[in-house]
Amino acid sequence: MQQGNLDKSREVLQSALCTLPNDTHILHGLGKLELESGNDDCARRYFRDVIRISPNFPNAYHALGTLEHSKGNIRVATTVL
Repeated sequence: MQQGNLDKSREVLQSALCTLPNDTHILHGLGKLELESGNDDCARRYFRDVIRISPNFPNAYHALGTLEHSKGNIRVATTVL
């Protein structure tokens, strides 16, 4: 992803997700990738999946709250954070 190959990054992460469907790090990585790609709705779903699977994983709350804040959804961002 850091080298700009988002399609290959997505392919690797989705392949890993098939093996480990509830891995919070993979899901969070996919959320970040989709956010980087401009797919906000997809990123939201991944971040919410992480929160549902592992409510004590703080990175997903921060990422989702930041996304909502950046889109002007202040009330939603406040609720998430």
